[in-house]
Amino acid sequence: MIDVKQPPYSAVGDGVTDDTQAIQNAINAAQAGEVIMLSSGKYLCGPLVGRSDRPLLLTGTVGAQIIAKPNTRTLLTIRCSASNVFQLEFVGAALTSVQPFLASSCIRVNDGLSGVVIEECKVSQFSGAAIIANASMSLRVMNCDMSTGQLCVQAAHARNIVLGGNTFHDLGQSGFALHGDGIIIRNNVCYRAGPVGGFGAVQAGSKNILITGNHSTDGGGGFELQNENALSATEPSGSSCVVAGNSFTRTFAAGIDLFRSGVVLTGNVFNDCNFAAGLPTAFTVQPGIVPDLAGPGSGYQAGDILTLGGGVFTRPARFVLNAPSPNGGLCDPARPATNGNTYVIDMGDYSVFPTNPANVTGGHGTGGKVIYTNANIKARGSGYKSGDVLRGSTGTSRFPVLVRVNIIDANGAVLEAEILFGGYYTGTLPTEMAFAAYDTVSSGSGFTLLPCFGNRYAMQYSKPSMASGGSILGIGNRNVIVSGNSIVNHSPSHDCGILFVNFLNAPVSRWAITGNVFGTFSKGAIKRYNFGTLSYDTAWGAGMVISGNVGYP
Repeated sequence: MIDVKQPPYSAVGDGVTDDTQAIQNAINAAQAGEVIMLSSGKYLCGPLVGRSDRPLLLTGTVGAQIIAKPNTRTLLTIRCSASNVFQLEFVGAALTSVQPFLASSCIRVNDGLSGVVIEECKVSQFSGAAIIANASMSLRVMNCDMSTGQLCVQAAHARNIVLGGNTFHDLGQSGFALHGDGIIIRNNVCYRAGPVGGFGAVQAGSKNILITGNHSTDGGGGFELQNENALSATEPSGSSCVVAGNSFTRTFAAGIDLFRSGVVLTGNVFNDCNFAAGLPTAFTVQPGIVPDLAGPGSGYQAGDILTLGGGVFTRPARFVLNAPSPNGGLCDPARPATNGNTYVIDMGDYSVFPTNPANVTGGHGTGGKVIYTNANIKARGSGYKSGDVLRGSTGTSRFPVLVRVNIIDANGAVLEAEILFGGYYTGTLPTEMAFAAYDTVSSGSGFTLLPCFGNRYAMQYSKPSMASGGSILGIGNRNVIVSGNSIVNHSPSHDCGILFVNFLNAPVSRWAITGNVFGTFSKGAIKRYNFGTLSYDTAWGAGMVISGNVGYP
């Protein structure tokens, strides 16, 4: 075993000294099977590159961090099969970088490698994808904690991928985008993924997929299962896709967007999914900064670091633009689903929030506006306990803001509170938010927040064509089994449990929907939606079996 702090490498690990060369020397010197160990410390590094002739075996002890130097694009490149990265924390350079700062990634696995394992690692403050592993075989990403500006795991043309036991949270886009043959996604947790993403997408042409034991909550959506052609019923030869035993809670879009045929959905729980359907505007205070579809501006470039204007602050909010539109806009209004290509550097410290949409300054362009959402403590109250979960008691909502008390003083005044869920608000928005206990016993009182509302997650529903949805959304599918699922909600104002979106003016056919439990939905438990007439019907085609369900018809 090589200890990078020992001679001849002599890494310091103080977070100030540049340890790039020391650790790279250890990587270069390691013999086959020799483990490179980083003991507790903060190792400031630029790009690190593994050898191509032998596996990289890199491990840390508790408290070991590799911190990216400013403007580092890729922190660690793996160049050999059978490499293993274990128990390390990687901190990106987003907070320290200067303009321009292009999208940064934590780990890149070179194309065509096999048997790479990344386990028990933590990744944060990278504006791009955490792990990129295209054309890989037998990739394992296990028990990691990731928070990034785009995706956590990106793998295309891969085989035998396993994502297991990971936590994906506070994401600019989604947990993953995977494409390949033999994909297992099991026992992962995803929360606060958005604004237009969700847990992740299994992309067109993928085969032999198992998605089981996962939990998605408080984000843009759950899983998106794509096809070669969203309107085609054909699938790759030998394809199978099973989605079993997952739970989806409080997602703004559907729990499952189903663009492919030949799928089995069984034993899943959908609870308060598809919040945003049916309303033109949905407001939330979940912290974030996203481009305003009505004010993209022009002339911006990838890597621009932009600052919000307006408000009263001791420190303004800043963010990185990862991918502008073709004409240099902060976003492309014609493609709202791409409107997640920003990474928040700092949400700022405001006593008066900017007015949405907020102007931005800096970078190469002009005219850009963003939607800013956040909340500051106005009154700290007293009598609270650390861990209290509170719900907003002000304003009109389908579901209120939820916060957790993290730090209190000796009198129980709230010093730090975390927004767990930004709520779903309509009508007149409160300028001050009061709170009551939620599913806990709390003796505290007097805690209030100043909320800044925006349509962070639900902007894509501002268009009439997207003003409808279901917990399960089917588009151009057949040969699908939906059995033994619970599809419920706390309010009957949600549209549908299962909604078939009709692009082809054709009846829905060859679905078996049996033994499910449905809640009460405003448009019905199972419906077809027609874009031409903006109407709902039950025009089922040949081979439809709908039987033994509770709550339908």
